[in-house]
Amino acid sequence: MSVHFYLRFLSLVLCIPSIVLANGLDTLEASATKPVTRASQNTQPEKKTAQSNNSDSSNTFIGALAEVTAMMIIAGGENSLARLTNNRANDKSEYFRKKGDPLLPMVRLNTQFLSGSQDTTAHISRLEGGFGFLGFSHTQSHLYQGDKTLSTQYTLVHYRMSYGNDMSWDFAIGEGLMSGNQDYSGSVFAMPIRIRYSPSIHFEYYPVWSSYNGGAMSEHQLAIHWQKQFFGMSFGVKNWVSDLNEINGAFFGLSASY
Repeated sequence: MSVHFYLRFLSLVLCIPSIVLANGLDTLEASATKPVTRASQNTQPEKKTAQSNNSDSSNTFIGALAEVTAMMIIAGGENSLARLTNNRANDKSEYFRKKGDPLLPMVRLNTQFLSGSQDTTAHISRLEGGFGFLGFSHTQSHLYQGDKTLSTQYTLVHYRMSYGNDMSWDFAIGEGLMSGNQDYSGSVFAMPIRIRYSPSIHFEYYPVWSSYNGGAMSEHQLAIHWQKQFFGMSFGVKNWVSDLNEINGAFFGLSASY
């Protein structure tokens, strides 16, 4: 049996709940670029309540949570810088980064081949890199369905956080372009999370939220990666969702990191 058959089988098994919603590329493009309408706000004055104590407690909790979150963000960035500037041979350092570490790469190239719902195939490629807590990435996705093509590309600036040597978490923001029946530009936000299971295996969750022409679309990718020295392979599932329109599938990928 072909690799295509196995990818389609995994796509069916792991994406059963969402395949019911799957549509073609034209429908996904139209939904993703349709401006979101907001319900009119109620202009009638709200009734005041005598719950100031509860409000004060809530504000105190929110303030404390914001302070803890800020400390985690700052500490995560400092850890990323420490991991890059130290190495395992330095006994005084608790944190280190091996050359080729896929969780905090200086340079990483990743290419993926997807077989999806509605006879859709896709090719996704990503170049990423950085130094310490500051990074960048450029991603291109090309979806094919018969004679239809839908492409997205976006370039992001990353704030890279590390927690220990086995977990990384990025905040990334930038600009994107969607090309289908028409071209649309927009803003993109991503928050990739990577967790190392063993020296050669790590898991990745890579969510992306984008807005083109005032519309909204999200991408969600869940993968397992295996790597030996500088080269690796991955296997996982990915979808593109806008409103009730979705394309999903399973992919196989190859990567090189330094």
